[in-house]
Amino acid sequence: MLGHDWPNVLAALGSASGFVVLNEDYREGMGTSIAAAARACTCLADALIVVLADQPLVSAEHLQALVDRWSGASDEVVASSYAGTMGPPVLFASDAFVTLGSLRGDAGARAILSDSRFRLSSVPFEPASVDIDTTADLAALT
Repeated sequence: MLGHDWPNVLAALGSASGFVVLNEDYREGMGTSIAAAARACTCLADALIVVLADQPLVSAEHLQALVDRWSGASDEVVASSYAGTMGPPVLFASDAFVTLGSLRGDAGARAILSDSRFRLSSVPFEPASVDIDTTADLAALT
């Protein structure tokens, strides 16, 4: 998913760019990026994982653990659990795509975690609690 400064980000990715979705509404908030990704995946995927760029300690192994925990059911959501809560990264199976595709503004997908239409499970991963929003956050990490 690309939005802000997408031409430079795409150039930096080079051949590693893979499947790219452009969110022209990125200025409206994170919800529009999640929505664009969900709409793009509707006919292409059985599930998608929402990963936030400001969680630098999320590992490939943890993302694989989310996939491994998923039963394959279309109504399942597999969240990460940390710091007494559940949140991203989150695997959303295909039944959630329509709901995700309607997100707007800066609202994320947290409401889906408590939506009774979806079965929720989780994978513990405390490092996901590290969130870099400022240069001070980054300095504290390094």
